[in-house]
Amino acid sequence: MIDKKVLLLIGALVIVAVVVLAASMLSPASMRGGGSSFSALFDKMEIKLGTESDLILPSTTYATGEVITVTDTVASMEIINSGATTRFYFDYVGTKWVNETGGTDFTVDQNVGKIAVEHAQFHIDVSGDYHLSIHVGGSITLQTSVTTLSGGYLVLKQNWVPIL
Repeated sequence: MIDKKVLLLIGALVIVAVVVLAASMLSPASMRGGGSSFSALFDKMEIKLGTESDLILPSTTYATGEVITVTDTVASMEIINSGATTRFYFDYVGTKWVNETGGTDFTVDQNVGKIAVEHAQFHIDVSGDYHLSIHVGGSITLQTSVTTLSGGYLVLKQNWVPIL
């Protein structure tokens, strides 16, 4: 006959295993308390008037000065500018801007320059050397804010800041 203590121990282990499994299935964004992924952010954007592939933030959803927080998985990274900048590479895995025949290529307007998504891959440059604290395959949370360009277009600011 199995002792009650052994049954209680087995039951407790099963409960712990279920909790660990549930926690491992949560997305990195919900685990870190950050915002949505770059893909989710890009899928909320719209095409700027007069262009074919320049994306801007919809004025019905965003406002100047609003803080944007993104948590995404680092696909690759490199140190540039003699260690003054870390370049993080990401993959666009959204559905709105996918072009299966011509390659998923579009740009996201910023106050200075653009984020160029080429064949569903893009990079973000961040001031500082983060190669010891952030790893490929891990998630990173970055923040920037919304600004207005001449013409009234709402765009992302280029200064992405890691939230560690």
